[in-house]
Amino acid sequence: MKEVCAGVTEGQFRLAELKKYLLSRNLPLAVFACEDSARVKSEVKYDLKSKCLSGLVLPNDENGCPFPNHFKATSAESIQNHFQSAPKSNYAYTTMVAPLSVAAPSFGLCVFGSDNKFQAEDVIRRWKWMTPPFME
Repeated sequence: MKEVCAGVTEGQFRLAELKKYLLSRNLPLAVFACEDSARVKSEVKYDLKSKCLSGLVLPNDENGCPFPNHFKATSAESIQNHFQSAPKSNYAYTTMVAPLSVAAPSFGLCVFGSDNKFQAEDVIRRWKWMTPPFME
């Protein structure tokens, strides 16, 4: 089965894609999730499709999840403001899920830049938000 990835947006949780992935393989709608970060080269880039900057630390919403496409690059002034107000990320923070089935491949649920400075409350809120019934 050939699949095409439409692309991954920094900070976006791909819940609909996860559900489709599980259903297309007749896997149970139950997964094991884990999060980790890895040191990366600090670099800010412009994404032509979204007209946003990536590589800056995204702010979190009330669920502890990052705001995707937060750093809109609409003018030279907006870009300058983003560089002055947000730290550059130097870690790639990734959430992976593994279906609860033998030999089923893992799925990349979310990835976003981090400076590894966050509150435990953000992580706990994000975990609670990721807990079902999001799969229903």
